[in-house]
Amino acid sequence: MFLALLLNVIFNAVSNFILRLQEKLRPLAKNKVLEWKVLFRRRNEFEVVFENHFVCSSATEVPPESVLDPRATPVAYTDSKVILLKGDGDVYNCQKYPFFYHACFLEAKSKLVAPLDGFLELIDEQPWPELNIIFLWSVGRCGSTLLANLFTSFEGCVTISEPDDIFSTNLYRENASDFQNEKCLKISLKYHLIQVKIGLQGPNA
Repeated sequence: MFLALLLNVIFNAVSNFILRLQEKLRPLAKNKVLEWKVLFRRRNEFEVVFENHFVCSSATEVPPESVLDPRATPVAYTDSKVILLKGDGDVYNCQKYPFFYHACFLEAKSKLVAPLDGFLELIDEQPWPELNIIFLWSVGRCGSTLLANLFTSFEGCVTISEPDDIFSTNLYRENASDFQNEKCLKISLKYHLIQVKIGLQGPNA
């Protein structure tokens, strides 16, 4: 237990140093999105995903529309940028991955970093998908995971369990206005609905 904790502390220190160095060498510009290849990830995967949980390399500048890739999912907002993880697996498969953050952590092959304002504007321009939504709020250890699996067992029903990006808006709310926080929450929900619809009906739906 102590060794695992020590390794995570060392990983975080190294990862934070690399992040600061990369931000200086490849600063994020307006209307530009950077894609970084994931090289390593920390051991503890069952917690809210942060950018420093990954060590990345080989940044490539990609079009702003890359954030709409069906394989990409947002995991964190800061006061200036959005962090998305991109992988080939189905992160919305609740039966395979009980928790959304666990799926994003394991499936991540690369990291997309986009300017916050540009990301919010791009998603805001997309039409709202016509999907029925049910919100469930619960306390821990109450059977919510079982209920999520039950919903997922029905055809055409997708469960998003504990998405990290919604949690992260609360972590950074002190550095942003109430309007910006509210907009991040709205855009986060809209983004997930867009990705879910693509998953249910295909990219040309």
